[in-house]
Amino acid sequence: MRFVEEEVGRRGFHEVRLTTAVVIRRNIDLYQRLGYAITGREPTATVDRVWITKRVNAASET
Repeated sequence: MRFVEEEVGRRGFHEVRLTTAVVIRRNIDLYQRLGYAITGREPTATVDRVWITKRVNAASET
């Protein structure tokens, strides 16, 4: 995850957004331990999903 966060910042973006199924609680727990926050929910026909987001510094801001 560190690589992803660094690469996102290097490319000038300000956040990482992920999605996972609500039923996969260990994914949600892991992301929250890494500083991500649940920012949305999306029910679908097959699975309920959550959006998880973390702000990162863009390369020009470090």
